[in-house]
Amino acid sequence: MNQEKLNKIRELVVDNIPCSETDKPEILSFIDETLKGHMVKPLVFCGDTGSGKTCAARMIAKLINNNDIESFSVKNVMDSESIVVLDDHTQEDIENANYRTKLQTNVIITGIDLNIVSKPIYMHPAHWNDAFDMSEILAKIEDARDEILKAYQVYKKNPFFKYLDILLSSYVNSKNDFKYKGIKVTEHLTTTDKRISFDFIAGDLFSFIEEESKRIGEKQPFNSVCQLMQRIKVSAHTL
Repeated sequence: MNQEKLNKIRELVVDNIPCSETDKPEILSFIDETLKGHMVKPLVFCGDTGSGKTCAARMIAKLINNNDIESFSVKNVMDSESIVVLDDHTQEDIENANYRTKLQTNVIITGIDLNIVSKPIYMHPAHWNDAFDMSEILAKIEDARDEILKAYQVYKKNPFFKYLDILLSSYVNSKNDFKYKGIKVTEHLTTTDKRISFDFIAGDLFSFIEEESKRIGEKQPFNSVCQLMQRIKVSAHTL
């Protein structure tokens, strides 16, 4: 995904969420993966009343669904929604309903103290930005939303991006077992983030896509290495 768009999401949404800086990459990843159409584990916000849990959920919902969280409930969810926000839930609420079965979508859950499959992200007033204005932030998100989502529409229509994402996930989830012939991986660490780069020739990437398409039961989207190379060229500006 275009780094400029990710930086915009971080600026508009993630940087305004009152949590530790170490938790913000997880929030950005949740938003990014959801906009790509991927199912991910629930995002769980915990904290005392007034700590910013609901505000955080509202900002994310505004960007992804262009909607506010009052519209969401377990029993009445629009099929078009990419996320569902289950606001102000208790541990008993979570235990009494299998939300992942009922809701075939990504989920944000907020509550004072929750212990579920996802490690909670804790909100605290100490992390509030002094200039925080919810109405102003939601308006800015709405203004920038169409341009941000346009980049993800390009991503969803391009199988090259899909398989690059699978390649990245394959490495992140199994570093020690990542053994794709000809594909070299380098991690770049900075004080603020970590970047991963892949070095390969088109033929090696074509072989990877061939193998992965069979694994997930899909048809290889490229007929030849030459066709893949052409797609890489036309996709370069988006990368």
